[in-house]
Amino acid sequence: MPPTTFRSLAQSPTLANSPYIYTLCPKDTAIFVIASDDAIRCFSSDGLRLLHEIPNAHEGITCLKDWDTGGIDGGKRPGVVTTGRDGKVKGWDLRASSTKAVFEVIAEIQANNIPLSALACNASHNLIAAGAELEISGHEADIYIWYDTPSS
Repeated sequence: MPPTTFRSLAQSPTLANSPYIYTLCPKDTAIFVIASDDAIRCFSSDGLRLLHEIPNAHEGITCLKDWDTGGIDGGKRPGVVTTGRDGKVKGWDLRASSTKAVFEVIAEIQANNIPLSALACNASHNLIAAGAELEISGHEADIYIWYDTPSS
């Protein structure tokens, strides 16, 4: 079987201060990007036009995951979830042009100053897991899990 050949569709515009790209997350007709400048950017997938930008989403953003249906703030909203070295997990509603998170999980993680560097989400089960990869202040690569039970 011959290899598949991909053609270039578009190239993103040069970003200010040349941040490093950490993660790309395609969703519907957009591509979400997190970078070393702690911003979340949304580009159109058909031409990589910048559609929306959330500057300073975290102090040290590290992860971005899809949160496709249900769950966020008790509603059925399309979104993404992020983590950072600030010890926070945040959910973002993609329909809003706001730069404020829809939800934020702080709890024990931030109190113990644990930087988060891993993230997994399952929106259909309202489950978010985040973790740290290093031993910090007596915490050995801890994993934290949040499960939101839907109200009846």
